[in-house]
Amino acid sequence: MIYIKDFILHLFFILFPILLYHSITFYRNEIINESMQKMYLFISCSISSIMCMLFPIFVHAGVNFDLRGIPIIIAILYGGYLYGFFTIVVLLLFRLLIGGYDGIISTFIATPLYTILPAFLYPYWADFNKKIKFVASFFIISIKFLALYFVIYFGHSFLQFQYNHLFEDFRYAILLGVFSFITIVLAIFLLEYFLDIAAIQRQVQKTKRLSMVSSLAASVAHEIRTPLTVVKGFSQLLGTEQNKSNKEFVPIILHELDRTEEIVQNFLNLANNKVSEMKSISSIELIDSSIEALTTYSSNSKVPIDCFHEKNYRLKGDFAPLCEALINILKNSIDAVSNPHGKVTVKCFMKNKNVIIQVKDNGVGMTSEQIERLGEPAYNLIEKGTGLGLMTAFSIIYAHGGDIQFKSKINKGTVVTISIPGYKKGA
Repeated sequence: MIYIKDFILHLFFILFPILLYHSITFYRNEIINESMQKMYLFISCSISSIMCMLFPIFVHAGVNFDLRGIPIIIAILYGGYLYGFFTIVVLLLFRLLIGGYDGIISTFIATPLYTILPAFLYPYWADFNKKIKFVASFFIISIKFLALYFVIYFGHSFLQFQYNHLFEDFRYAILLGVFSFITIVLAIFLLEYFLDIAAIQRQVQKTKRLSMVSSLAASVAHEIRTPLTVVKGFSQLLGTEQNKSNKEFVPIILHELDRTEEIVQNFLNLANNKVSEMKSISSIELIDSSIEALTTYSSNSKVPIDCFHEKNYRLKGDFAPLCEALINILKNSIDAVSNPHGKVTVKCFMKNKNVIIQVKDNGVGMTSEQIERLGEPAYNLIEKGTGLGLMTAFSIIYAHGGDIQFKSKINKGTVVTISIPGYKKGA
């Protein structure tokens, strides 16, 4: 039973870097950007693969195997094509360094075979729930098992490999499959758990910032509004004078005062975004009202808004604030579109007892660093904007027990996913 000890050692090689990374970032209270996360994943997966090769699992004389493929699969699913490819290159180079004709040929043949499915699943992996990910892991390990069997059989039959006893007794093959499946499930479980914690941590920090700004906004807005009203009144009186040299400046003054008043109103909206009364809201009515409010703005910007309702759903919330939040998000999407064929698309569907509203544009897109800063005070990506609209949207959605996520690619566009607790409308 010495192979149990070796298996536990392999578990340590693969899982310890994940635990170490989470411990460092969590206790330092830092949120690492996406590029650094993937770089760390590449380094840890490369080291894990090398350690697995250096210390294989011995069953008995002539029968040994290792779990070097698990870190490769993890690197592709969570790091993407680039960092997954780098991890494979490190694995192959180290295998060349170790030497051994059979091992080199089998590694170079088997690795591309069992990484095809993870590479295919990567674009959809983040959208899968945990159950689907565990089921997908079973198929990934099954393909890895078949690839290994094929390479051993092919190598022994055609490439003069030394006889490998791993598949001589089917119990050993089952042992390899069970060990591999247990390891990848544990690794995925830990990664998903820590990703959920990181998401909650980001939301808590953002909520704290919004709370601080909201309390400040109320006092600032009320202090500014009174003198603004006085200045606007006297400016209107100035417009009635006969002196033309004075009158030509009046429209400019009034325009800037209106703009300032709009900013003050945004501050007040941010300060007064508490849910007053939770009612049953129609998803169709909410979306259509928000789009209708932006009809003129959309037309002037020459950016059409297309809407697709899967069905009518009921949300639990306050209609006016939710409508305001959706208007702010739609307005940002319109502003992000600069190409002549630009458009904004709105979809609504049900997922896990939540009503999902997706707003998609084909605009300029954002980097991961820009996405992380969305909703921060005084941060905006539009020259004429203040960032208050998106802050208000974040605050309103969080107040409804919902969530908002952004996915974006530079020069490709952005998808905003709003999730609000709700239920499907009955017959």
